[in-house]
Amino acid sequence: MSRKFHTIIAGLLVLLLLIQGSTAAVAAEAEISRLVLSKNEAALEVGGSVSLTATAVSVTGSTSDVTIKTDWSSSNSEIATVYAGTITAKKEGTAVITATYQGKTVIVNVSVSKKVKALTMDMNDFDLRVGKEQQIELTAIYEDGSSEIVTKKAAWSVDNYSVATVVNGLVTGKKSGTAKVTAKYGNQSLTVKASVELARRIDMEYTDLNLLVNEEKQIVVTATYPDGSIQNVSDKAEWESDNEKVADAIKGVIKAYRAGTATITATYGTKTASINVYVDASRKLEASKQELFLRVGKSEQLELNLTYMDGKTARITDKAKWSSSDDSIAYVVNGEVFGQKSGSAEITAAYGDKSVTIHVDVEVPKRLDFDMDSLDLDLNKSRDLKLYATFADGTQELITDKAQWSSDHPNVADVIKGKVTGYKSGTAIIKASYGGKQVTATVRVDIPNQIVLSKTTVDMQIGESVTLVANGYYSDSRVVDVSALSQWSSSHPDVVEINKGTITALKNGTSTITVTYGARTATVIVSVGVIEKLTPSQKKLSLRKNGTSAVTLTAAYKDGTVKDVTTMAEWSSSNPDIASVYKGQITANNSGTAVIKAEFGGESVTISVDVDVADKLTADTYAITLEVNENKQVKLTSTDSLGNKIDVTEAAEWSSSSKTIVEVNGGLIHALAAGKTSVTAKYGGKTVTITVDIGTVQKLEASTDVLTMQSGGTHSIKLTATLPDGRTKDVTAQAEWSSGNSKIASVSQGKITAIGAGKTKVTAKYNGKTVSINVDVDQLKYLDIYRNGKPVTQLTLKGDQTIQLEAIATYLDNSERTITTDGIWSSSKVTVAHVKHGVVTAQGKGNATLTVKFGNKSAKIRIVVE
Repeated sequence: MSRKFHTIIAGLLVLLLLIQGSTAAVAAEAEISRLVLSKNEAALEVGGSVSLTATAVSVTGSTSDVTIKTDWSSSNSEIATVYAGTITAKKEGTAVITATYQGKTVIVNVSVSKKVKALTMDMNDFDLRVGKEQQIELTAIYEDGSSEIVTKKAAWSVDNYSVATVVNGLVTGKKSGTAKVTAKYGNQSLTVKASVELARRIDMEYTDLNLLVNEEKQIVVTATYPDGSIQNVSDKAEWESDNEKVADAIKGVIKAYRAGTATITATYGTKTASINVYVDASRKLEASKQELFLRVGKSEQLELNLTYMDGKTARITDKAKWSSSDDSIAYVVNGEVFGQKSGSAEITAAYGDKSVTIHVDVEVPKRLDFDMDSLDLDLNKSRDLKLYATFADGTQELITDKAQWSSDHPNVADVIKGKVTGYKSGTAIIKASYGGKQVTATVRVDIPNQIVLSKTTVDMQIGESVTLVANGYYSDSRVVDVSALSQWSSSHPDVVEINKGTITALKNGTSTITVTYGARTATVIVSVGVIEKLTPSQKKLSLRKNGTSAVTLTAAYKDGTVKDVTTMAEWSSSNPDIASVYKGQITANNSGTAVIKAEFGGESVTISVDVDVADKLTADTYAITLEVNENKQVKLTSTDSLGNKIDVTEAAEWSSSSKTIVEVNGGLIHALAAGKTSVTAKYGGKTVTITVDIGTVQKLEASTDVLTMQSGGTHSIKLTATLPDGRTKDVTAQAEWSSGNSKIASVSQGKITAIGAGKTKVTAKYNGKTVSINVDVDQLKYLDIYRNGKPVTQLTLKGDQTIQLEAIATYLDNSERTITTDGIWSSSKVTVAHVKHGVVTAQGKGNATLTVKFGNKSAKIRIVVE
């Protein structure tokens, strides 16, 4: 045969193989009964996204993920787009996402809302007294520039509820400390710090304290608040000792317990102060002063006293060893301290194994204070700040001219020797430094509390102009027109332009006008020829096949105009085979669900249409408890979208998740074996599930969980099982009983017998449940020795004298038992006294201790034989 003939034959074979492969692929693609999406509705913010999963359910009941194979589309890609099941929000509005696979279509209604760009509060960090309240107002600023007060919509929280609480922005002070108050709205959050009765500092009355053993001393702790007020907080502070065996403190009262050293710390709010406590069982060393302030070139004599255990004191100033931590600042000779130069030093006096330290400040301020913590200035105005230094000796001196001054923003406000001048609207921090200390004050220059525009919203038509006025509201009740001094801007200058407060409309759209003065801003939204809302007369319809319904569409404009645009709108259906539309007239064609969409003037709305679709499937019960071989009939009802109900018990598809436990036929459930399973009914695309419990125990309870017994006694326990439907059953005889220690207690069918002293657990098991009873045998509260009906701890006997003692045990339930013969008696010296079963016989002169033991207790008596 020719080469051409061979080529033709080979081509036919290849073609045949391709046809067979294609046929096999089509056969492999099983026919599906329906397409199911992981979501049927989605709510997103602009810029957000969500991924859907598409599952194909075959006619055989098998399922497969067909997300990638499914055809996805959006009714309005300007609102939301979709790719491979992932929906991305583009702008505010609604859209319908359609998924189609093998002729099956499912829709997802998507709503897109404005995205929160930022949150603002009407205050920054603030101070609060205990029991007082502070309201915070929260404003949300959206991506489109609009804003809204969302104080009551936001989620509020506090990181320390012991310090402060918050409800809808209302903060209440609870105790001294700091707490972070957080507001969350949308995907944004904002935090402000609340300082509750927070002191600027706390000061301890002493830095060191010498005490004798068992001696007490009241220490005063004072808190200085930001407003300058001072309060004794000794009883409010939290006190802690690093060595409680030596000394501790309660409400400022320090008590010494044994020789040693302890550091006592007082904490109030976020501040702490400490004192060193020295305790000597035999003596203490004290200086006449613990803190000393000197001027350069001056001196002061310190005295040193030693106190002995008997209370006697001795002056040992010239006998002690004196030293200074820095002789260049202050040196000491026999207790006389000389100031050399400005600074701080520690003077130490040592005697034997004791020492005491005196803190010396030589012309060093303890702190610096302004006459005011903050001030407000008008432009080009000046005010004087006064600076005071408080020294260690408590004296105060005006040092305004001696300090070094600076400003962190001299273009806003500058300072020369305490004189502050404002140059530009804003905030600056003024700092003064002297003697290694520094202090700051906040200066606000021409900053109003808020900026308010003359209009809150503006609606315009193209070509119109409107003039806005910006007013600044100051804390002194002044209202000033700051329009000419402010900076103006438009978010969309192609829509609206702005010039010193005058706005002009250029084209349809919206723009946000922002005015800025100093640190304050205000905004207004301007709308030019914009439809505010498009409204259908109905948003959801339920129709019978071949039925019709007319929907009216109304447009509301920003300037208040309302117009019927039904015939002018563009109408469409997501599935015309189910429901079609023409100028608002909707016709039902076949069973199913469709979405009708109306578009006009850049806005769109949707109407959901159900045609002969079952809306709900319900069972008359969803949980059943049965015994083995018991039956239960379940009734199934279908409700369509119009509210019509029908009994579909026989028509539904019933199945059991475990056919070895229950079987079901036409809603009749028959129990086969003990266990838990579920029964499922399917009808009209809906499914219900009924849980079934067969012979299951919900709870197992004993008549008591703690039992106190005496050896030899018995007690019967009743065991009750609670079934899932609430019924109870006595299962004492059927349960499996065991004892943790048969030498202490044994058990048989709930009857417990006490054997010997000790503690153990008795356990009962039934149908997978377990319960335990704690058993205490011969666990005593007291064990006492009596003679002639009276308790005794010591007796005196003559030689060869014999007496009878009794041992009485008191149990935890306060019952008593004589255990004279049951107890174990012993003598520390049988040559002095012998004892058996409580009978004591004197053997020889001397002392002996008799002991009786029973259960977990023992008792002793001292015997003296003369």
